[in-house]
Amino acid sequence: MNSTASKRHIDPWMVAIGTVFTGELISILTSAIAQMGLIWHIIMVTHSPLSTTLATLVGFIPTALLGPFAGVFVDRLPLKAVLIGADLSIAIVSIPIAVLAIVMPNIPVWVIFVILALRSLGQAFHNPAFNSMTPLIAPKHVLDRLSGISQGVQSTGYLIGTALAAVIYPVGGLGAMIGLDVVGAGLACICVAFTRFADTRNREREETNGAGEALRAIVQEALSGWKVIRADKGLFALMMCDFLFTLAFSPLSALFAIYAIDYFHAGTTGASLTEVSWSLGMIIGSAVIGITGLFKPRWLSPVVACLVFGVGLVACGAVPPSGFIPFIVINTIMGLAMPMYNAAITVYMQERIQAEFLGRAFAFFTALSTWALPAGLIVSSFFVDSIDLPLWFIGSGIAITVLAVGMFFSSTIRSLK
Repeated sequence: MNSTASKRHIDPWMVAIGTVFTGELISILTSAIAQMGLIWHIIMVTHSPLSTTLATLVGFIPTALLGPFAGVFVDRLPLKAVLIGADLSIAIVSIPIAVLAIVMPNIPVWVIFVILALRSLGQAFHNPAFNSMTPLIAPKHVLDRLSGISQGVQSTGYLIGTALAAVIYPVGGLGAMIGLDVVGAGLACICVAFTRFADTRNREREETNGAGEALRAIVQEALSGWKVIRADKGLFALMMCDFLFTLAFSPLSALFAIYAIDYFHAGTTGASLTEVSWSLGMIIGSAVIGITGLFKPRWLSPVVACLVFGVGLVACGAVPPSGFIPFIVINTIMGLAMPMYNAAITVYMQERIQAEFLGRAFAFFTALSTWALPAGLIVSSFFVDSIDLPLWFIGSGIAITVLAVGMFFSSTIRSLK
């Protein structure tokens, strides 16, 4: 009796979302394993921090440059085709490296750079397509909770994938790690293929004659995604705040491990614990949002998240060298707050932007956030060596706290429901 009753409560959209999220978890998990393998290979071959930094930038550039144009094709083509094509493209470019790693242990670094760039190109299509699919499957009243669950899926996949990478690399090497990613991409494609949903977007386009006219149409469509965002003053203001937040926080993302080693003298174990505590915080925060949803009104969620980060970073800078455990606790709390920011922006976009523009809108947002990361790192590189790390944490925390206060008193952001 209870079993029959419970089956009646499983709506078709729940099955569809569960299938897609399962595929996403597998894909993120195996991608994390492969990504760690590629980075570790660069470190083992070059022993150069500069090469590792360049590898990170190479992974950003395709998404930053081509993301808005990828969004055009996301809106033009069936979402299933885009998602499967993106995953398959990542698998296809990874297969040669898996084979090469078996016959040539010391793969040239430039080959790894090329693979990282091509994999990033696939992600430029995958991310906006995935975020555009959710509102076509699920009812609007659950989008905030689903956004939290999506954040949790990503954090869990990354955390488990990173942990597994440390076990697989010494045993199977780079070839095994890349091979797993190929298998993961295939399983993700199967999950998407078996997901049932109606693609109700208006995908009609005017006919174009010649390559030049087609290129102009693509550029105009890409810009229309930006215009849609710009026309929504509240959403645009929130995105600009996200850019400023990323600009202020991104330099610190590379300094947490150094802080654990040099300031707290916690060694590499402490550096790893810093990463794990952050990921655990994100998983907990995502789970809370998945169960309860965001704050009401929802614009409070990014404001509170920003304030938690600001106060948390100041506290990190004020902790003495003997306070590694308080530092880990603060780090976990900041990780817990991160999904509130990301989930709120995702839901606002899914609700306030027409379905046929969602791919371009998400692509522009991803590109904007992507540009903020290297911009913050470049700016900080001029000062980080001349400023003590605690002062750097405190200064960034104050800047983010001021941003949170500005967001709270902004009538434009408060106009968001």
